[in-house]
Amino acid sequence: MKYKTFLKNISFLLGLLFLTLSHSLPVYAKNALTGDFANSAKAKRFINQMVKQHNFNRSKLNKLFSKVKNRKDILNKYRNPKKNIAEHSRDWNWYKGIFINADNIANGKKFMRKHKKHLKRAEKKYGVPAKYIGAIIGVETKYGKYLGKDRVIDALATIAFGFPQRSKYFTSELKNFLLMTRSQKINPVTLNGSYAGAMGYGQFMPSSYRTYAIDFDSNGKKDLWNEIDAIGSIANYLKRKGWKRGVKVMVGNKKHHNFKIIKRYNNSNRYAKVVHILAQKIIE
Repeated sequence: MKYKTFLKNISFLLGLLFLTLSHSLPVYAKNALTGDFANSAKAKRFINQMVKQHNFNRSKLNKLFSKVKNRKDILNKYRNPKKNIAEHSRDWNWYKGIFINADNIANGKKFMRKHKKHLKRAEKKYGVPAKYIGAIIGVETKYGKYLGKDRVIDALATIAFGFPQRSKYFTSELKNFLLMTRSQKINPVTLNGSYAGAMGYGQFMPSSYRTYAIDFDSNGKKDLWNEIDAIGSIANYLKRKGWKRGVKVMVGNKKHHNFKIIKRYNNSNRYAKVVHILAQKIIE
């Protein structure tokens, strides 16, 4: 009799355990990381860090990263350093011609006219001449023509989790991207940018976005896909990097202090020089 009672108790407990597992397993499966990064130790470690250090919800992050794509084409671009167009081995005239051409100059003049008020406001507040703000937008995106077509989260995650030489930097940028989108109440999968994760008219990386982007149109959002916010944010960036009001960029072939500050945007003499040339052309 005691033995039968024992068996009944065991059967009851096993049944209870089965019911518990049968209810919990679907929930676990629903919240697990799936997709391209399901087997990525780096991705899982990153999610753990965001949960522990920045109070993100694990289930929501798993759901988000299950949608993120591992872009092999982006990794291929990073394995080819020639993709850095500013330091391409081809000659200066080839590089200059990409930006100093009739279409880009005409679009630059239109941009300067359209946003004259806001450019002047930025120049007054930050000390950066309007023509240099406009020229940087012209070199970075050709006045919005090339804002980038890659999902930012795909680009950042692909490099962070799949390219060891740049993993530390891009893991940090991915962290900043998630913090940025959370603070701005933006769905992370909706933002497109360059294959390196640069965003908006100013092509800011997420860390720069969080540090230097400003709400220049006072609508409550820092939106670098908004031309007005981009104007103020670029001026703020240059100012905080050390731009000196009233100091020249170049006189003839001689480079002055603010030439070096433009290089903080892209560490290339070619880049700074073409920005300077375009700045003169768009106000002629």
